[in-house]
Amino acid sequence: MSRLNLTLVLTVVLALFAAGSASAQTQLLQIDQELPLAAVLDNPCTTRIEAISFTGKTQMHQEVWLMSGDKPRLVVDESTTLQGTDTAVLFGEASATYVASSANSLDIEFFPGAATIMNFKKVNNTASPDDFHVVLTLDFDPLSLKLLPSLTAACNDGSPAP
Repeated sequence: MSRLNLTLVLTVVLALFAAGSASAQTQLLQIDQELPLAAVLDNPCTTRIEAISFTGKTQMHQEVWLMSGDKPRLVVDESTTLQGTDTAVLFGEASATYVASSANSLDIEFFPGAATIMNFKKVNNTASPDDFHVVLTLDFDPLSLKLLPSLTAACNDGSPAP
């Protein structure tokens, strides 16, 4: 075999190998969504009973890939905005306004099955500063491949609401 033919064969083999490696991942889902959010939460950082009614939305770009070894890969960009008022204030009192807004990105591979992502959103209010966070929980549904959002509350140390 001449040197030119050997070089040509080697080039073709490397090109096929590169094409095979690139196909080791398969995109299963790509979706852009705007998801409405609503929850009534108590601020776990205070002893006072509160019923903060939050409404807002999450704008999310989501990709699901199947990697080599049948491992799912999840790529997520989300931006969340929430606003609320305390519905447990006494009649005639004005409620503080509560606001939480932030964005997060992640790119992870995980073992097949369900997965949960927790994004902490710092809450600011017009009355007083505290360490209150709204936690956007994104549960990965392995059947639909979509992320299902929910909201909970936590203090700065990450402890869940009682």
